[in-house]
Amino acid sequence: MKKPDRLSASKMKTFVMCPMKYLLSYGLFAQGKPSFAAELGSELHWIYEMYAQATLNGKDEEGRTCEDLEKNWKNILQKRAYAGLKSWRWCRHIAKVEKSCETCPAFSAGKCGLVETNIEEFAGCPWNSWMEAQNMVKRVLSATGPAGIFVPEKKIIATEDKFEIPFIAADGHEVKLNGLIDMVIEIDEDTIEIIDYKTGRFKMSYNAAEKDIQLRLYYLAARRKYPQYKNHMVTVMYVNEGIKSITPCFGDNTEEGILAEIAEIYEGIKDIEVPDRIRDTSWGDRPSHICKYLCDQKLCDDVTEKLGRKMEEDSSLTVDDFGSLEDLDLDPDDYR
Repeated sequence: MKKPDRLSASKMKTFVMCPMKYLLSYGLFAQGKPSFAAELGSELHWIYEMYAQATLNGKDEEGRTCEDLEKNWKNILQKRAYAGLKSWRWCRHIAKVEKSCETCPAFSAGKCGLVETNIEEFAGCPWNSWMEAQNMVKRVLSATGPAGIFVPEKKIIATEDKFEIPFIAADGHEVKLNGLIDMVIEIDEDTIEIIDYKTGRFKMSYNAAEKDIQLRLYYLAARRKYPQYKNHMVTVMYVNEGIKSITPCFGDNTEEGILAEIAEIYEGIKDIEVPDRIRDTSWGDRPSHICKYLCDQKLCDDVTEKLGRKMEEDSSLTVDDFGSLEDLDLDPDDYR
């Protein structure tokens, strides 16, 4: 594949997990239907960021104070995430919940006020999802003690903190390592803590967190961007069911190890000719059952078939000759 000019933790994790998904996302720029869990997570992150901005600056980017947000965040979240998005319509967790409109406070005159849609127009019920989303906001805004972010003893110094680190590969190619950190907190004059919120149900183990390329890249970014601090902590904070935090310990040799790992991923991307799909060997040579959680499986099936056929018809072609679904005679609108 083409040498990447920019690599984020998301890109690297995608490639390691499934090279074909990397091609779909960053080579063909192919997008299937958006996931409601991912879009809702983005909206929850936005709420956290606005509250952090108001805490740091007195007001958020739209002029709201912390008090304004405490009073109105439910209305804001409902309008943005439930009335404002479409992806809840194909969310399997919502679709499998049986409607009980007669007792639902959001129901009125044949319409669900939460998603502002007639109930005959969709399957399932979004109320449980809405309650879970509210709890994920309440937990973060009201947490105290070590789990608390918005507490007097902690000083927020940055939100949505962008970074870009130059990296020179073994072949001399320069790659920008880039990313966006949810929040940076000063614990004391010697210590900062990087916070990464996770709203999904999956939770890493401590051992997995130590090896996670996203957390390791954030550690590298913190050391490069905030060298005035002696200690750099990276905490992943799960907010889906209570608050669970994991702060892996990165030793003095972590930075060298991270750069070596990035170099290996870069070489893997550069050298691959035909990307593989995830395979589940326990079920024979077929796409893994976890594909449905990663992307649109029909999209992947169609791209795999078309790509294989075109490269078989013309052996001079490589994956780099295809930059869009249209190049494979596929219509992007068929997968949205």
